[in-house]
Amino acid sequence: MIIPYPLKSGTPKVISGILRRIEIFQKNKLRYHFDGFVTDTYISIVLPSFYDIGHYKHDIEHVNAMTGIPVTLELIEKNGEHYLMKISYNDPLTKRQTVPLTQAEKSDLLNGAGIRMGCVGFFLLIGGVCYAAMKDFGKASLPGILIFCFIPFLLALLLYYIPRRQRIHSSHNKIVITTTIREVIGVVICAVSTDSSDRHVKKYGTGTGDLLEYYEAPLYPGDKVKLTYGEKNGKADWMISLELLP
Repeated sequence: MIIPYPLKSGTPKVISGILRRIEIFQKNKLRYHFDGFVTDTYISIVLPSFYDIGHYKHDIEHVNAMTGIPVTLELIEKNGEHYLMKISYNDPLTKRQTVPLTQAEKSDLLNGAGIRMGCVGFFLLIGGVCYAAMKDFGKASLPGILIFCFIPFLLALLLYYIPRRQRIHSSHNKIVITTTIREVIGVVICAVSTDSSDRHVKKYGTGTGDLLEYYEAPLYPGDKVKLTYGEKNGKADWMISLELLP
């Protein structure tokens, strides 16, 4: 069981060196080997937070990384254990530029969000019809339809579609970053109940220090990628696309 607790009272540490090797340590940590010393740390599968370690202690299945490169680890030490807050590679191949987000691109993004939302609604509708048929379309099916169809659709609408539309409408520029894949980490997200199964997820660490997911094709350390984000206050705010470059 993973119990969140605050990390803000921990001690910040910065460790730099030439990365020689990386391996799994105690199933849920990574051990970074530098010249003459090693560092063991938990990693977060989402944006690291000072307040929650709930995403840090998942089991790690495999890890592969570029070596012989300068790496900087920004850690929080708490109760003798390290939690990775940020990793920097000083990647000379990483390039960043800000360009306008055109009206045509906004329209494409809005259409894509609408299609995804429509697919969610369609599958929930099919599920609701099947469930109602099992109940002979009687009143007894209404609570199940409400819980398993209407509420998930409403949550998708409130948590995905509406915020996505707002981000698209409010963004005037996009940030385009070309960089390289530096780490590939296989993580096991354990099932929260006996009715579900463990998820096996690949996380890709980029030269920008971000940890991303990508499902269209496997990526490997050294692959060049183009990351496109919507801009907010001069910073990369929300991801538009990840593209594998030749």
